[in-house]
Amino acid sequence: MILRLFLVLAFLPLSVHAGEQFWLERLSQNATAHRAPPALQREMAGTEHKDVKDCQEQLGYTDERMANYFAAVRFRVADDSRPVFLVFPSGYCFAFFGAHSVEFWIVAQNRNGTFKKLLTARQDGVEILPSKRHGMHDLRSHYNNETRVYRFDGIIYAESVE
Repeated sequence: MILRLFLVLAFLPLSVHAGEQFWLERLSQNATAHRAPPALQREMAGTEHKDVKDCQEQLGYTDERMANYFAAVRFRVADDSRPVFLVFPSGYCFAFFGAHSVEFWIVAQNRNGTFKKLLTARQDGVEILPSKRHGMHDLRSHYNNETRVYRFDGIIYAESVE
């Protein structure tokens, strides 16, 4: 009995975050509770991506206000201690929302404080899977009745073609 309890407790930390699901529309609706760190907000707003500029124009935001547009939650997918974030828009903008899908980004903070986008996708939700590649959990995105699996290839997350 004690051995069985020890085995359960020993392996429990390995699966604490696996299976965690994030529904993007719900997160966006409660974005004020999920402010991204200021450096990450500036990184996202400074992106020379057409959708960011289109959204800024649609909303009539200044550069500073556009930085506050991005929200984030810690996304515990890495074996190491580096921070990884699930970043999402904090409100409606046609550039980032579909019929019910929301654009999102998986962004890792490097040791020098810079950020690297590991995945950009537009789905309803994303789930952390128990399986791993290169020290990062696999992900499953959900869109309506469709799912996609993304695996970390050592540099970025790429869609699995199984």
